[in-house]
Amino acid sequence: MFLIGSAAFTSHILGVQTGIGVPHISGQQIQDFEFARPPIGEQRRIADKLDSLREETQRLESLYQRKLAALDELKKSLLHQAFSGML
Repeated sequence: MFLIGSAAFTSHILGVQTGIGVPHISGQQIQDFEFARPPIGEQRRIADKLDSLREETQRLESLYQRKLAALDELKKSLLHQAFSGML
């Protein structure tokens, strides 16, 4: 998942694709992509770390969205109070 989203993989695919209107790549062209593979234990540690970072990023995004919603509600409340003479 992380490898196929990498700049190196994208660059490889863009360099070997054929076709003008609709790009074409073959399974062999994908298999020809070479990359360093650390030992399986290190791969698992890296994947676990990336999963952890993704979860933390999603948690922070959710928190950010809730704070934005709360600020929007506060703004609406203050404007309502201001225009109804309550401030």
